[in-house]
Amino acid sequence: MSGQVEMNELLELAVEEGASDLHICVGIPPVLRIHGSLHPLDSAVLRPEDTERLMKSITSPDHQQKVREQGGTDFGFGFGRKLGSGLASSRRKAMWESC
Repeated sequence: MSGQVEMNELLELAVEEGASDLHICVGIPPVLRIHGSLHPLDSAVLRPEDTERLMKSITSPDHQQKVREQGGTDFGFGFGRKLGSGLASSRRKAMWESC
C-alpha cells in the first residue's frame, strides 16, 4: 500500500485476507489479525490525523462526539455485502485509535 490509506481499501484487504480484526493505531501501520496472528501491512506509520480521518469515515457524528466526551464508543457498521463488523473506538493521549 502506498500513499494515504483509505478505510475502504483496508476493509477490502481485510475481507480478502480473511482477517478477523483490523487494528488502526497511531504510531504503527495498519495491522490485520489473521487466524490469531497479527500481520502489519506494508504501509506508512499512521499519524493522529490519519487515524482520526479513518475513524470519522465510518462513524456517525454522534459516535464521534461520544469519543470526544467519554473517551470511547462501541458501534457496528456494514461494509457492502461482504462484512458486518463491530468496532470499539477510543481516544488516547489526544490521538484517535480504533483498537
